[in-house]
Parts: sequence; structure tokens; C-alpha cells
Amino acid sequence: MKNNRHHPYSPEQVSPLNCICCGKEIEILYPNEKDSFLKLSSEMWNGGIVQEISAGFGSDKDGDVYLIAICDNCLSIKRNEGSAIYLYDYMNSRYDEENRKKYNVNLHRRMKLKRILKNV
Repeated sequence: MKNNRHHPYSPEQVSPLNCICCGKEIEILYPNEKDSFLKLSSEMWNGGIVQEISAGFGSDKDGDVYLIAICDNCLSIKRNEGSAIYLYDYMNSRYDEENRKKYNVNLHRRMKLKRILKNV
């Protein structure tokens, strides 16, 4: 990966990344591919998700871009709590609505409670 202002690190420089919740190491699956033109978040990571996030207006970190990792176990926990919102499976959209209902139960309960309390 060519160093530039937006992607100053190559995959082998940042692997393993630690889960932002529990600290578990998430390693890149194919660290020997040195000439990758992919973003780090597009690489294949073992046991979790690695993604760039950027802060928008309203955040004290407005304009900052971070590379973060979350392991599959912590993501499942956060999804079940309603903290991570399941949107869809880009590989199998046939089950999107079913999975949204199943995975976002606590989110929908919280949203309903907010609506009820707002109307009291």
C-alpha cells in the first residue's frame, strides 16, 4: 500500500489491531500481500471488523478519521444490547428484514420507550 495522507499505514504495520471493547487482537488474514491497493478496512481480518470512522459536525473530533476494530464476539454483544444497529447483510439480502427484526429487538424496545415517554 502506497503511503499517502489518507492511508499512511500498510496492513502489516497495523496488524494486529485490538478490539475497541475487549482488547482482543484481530489479525489480518494475508499479511504477505504488500502491494495491496485496498483500504485497510477492505482487507480480510480474522475474527472481527476493521473500519474507518470519521467524526462529523457536532463532535469534538470533527474532521478526525480513525481506524478501529471490534471483534465478532463484542459486536454480537453490542448488537444484542441495541448499541450496534444491524442494517443488512450485503452478501445475502434475502434475510435482511428477518434479521433486522431479530437482531434489533432491544433497539426497537428503546425507541418505543422513548416515544412513550415523550408523549407522557
